[in-house]
Amino acid sequence: MRDYTLTWSNGRGSVSSGDILFDTDERPDLPFEFDALYYEPPTGLSFKVRGDERVSLTEEEIAACRAFCDGFKDNADYAVQAYEAETGLYRGTMLKSEAEAQGLAWFVGDAPDHPVSKLAGGRWERVAALFMEDGQYRLMPDSICPKCVVFLTQAEWDAWPKPTKSTEVWDFATETWKDYRTLERAQATADDYIRNAYSARRAAVMGAVPYAEMATWPMQLAEARAYKADPTAATPFLDAMLSAQTSALEAGDDATLVQAKDALAADILAHDAPDYLAEVGAVHGEMRAWILRVWNAASLDEVDALTAAVAEALNISPLIRPLSGI
Repeated sequence: MRDYTLTWSNGRGSVSSGDILFDTDERPDLPFEFDALYYEPPTGLSFKVRGDERVSLTEEEIAACRAFCDGFKDNADYAVQAYEAETGLYRGTMLKSEAEAQGLAWFVGDAPDHPVSKLAGGRWERVAALFMEDGQYRLMPDSICPKCVVFLTQAEWDAWPKPTKSTEVWDFATETWKDYRTLERAQATADDYIRNAYSARRAAVMGAVPYAEMATWPMQLAEARAYKADPTAATPFLDAMLSAQTSALEAGDDATLVQAKDALAADILAHDAPDYLAEVGAVHGEMRAWILRVWNAASLDEVDALTAAVAEALNISPLIRPLSGI
């Protein structure tokens, strides 16, 4: 004859049913009154408490305790570990009724050590890799989403074919890895990468001037050239610059803010000097040569090889292509 356990005290209890010992916070529904209850044949306890009085259980009360234990597993609603029957994916600790309402399998036992786990070979294992429905994958995920469809343990991932590039996704139809990029998209990404990569080279020659300020350079150069050729030429942009600098001086700023028009024009025309233009043009031409090669590339591999070559030539970090926006 198997052992029984049914206890209740201070809002907590335990119930044995089948070969499982359940913890419960629901008062046992029994046909007799009690404030506390201890029915544990293995320890020799068999009594109830009413107020301050301890009373031994009668045969009828013992039979009621046993009947309650016998039916608890099938009839009661208690916490279980729920998982997807098809994938084994852990779905959390919940009431049995909730798991059944969601169509989940369940058992009574310990939760996994990590929330993103699956039942494999009768035990919990952490999910080492998952695939989304579009073929993207994540390693050692901390969470899952509605688009996650395949869940692999470490052993399963070790046996899975591996991608050769960060831009590859899993093609479920062919069960192979495929690069998600179009050639045009890869070329556009490489174009941006190269232009950004040359920002430091360009700044070394031109100075760290914001592009919004550079947009005024053609106006400045045009007026500086006109002033050099004819000091009476109209130069509204330069005149406004000088007026603003003088106003700053009058407000109490440093006298170095005041500048003669000849000196201002000379500063501007320094950016029109042949040596300066040749140096800027060389940097721009080097950048453009890479960009033209990219747009003439005939394959993704060729584009990737070019960006890798740029990274090596400029001693910068290689282009990182995250799996996003597929």
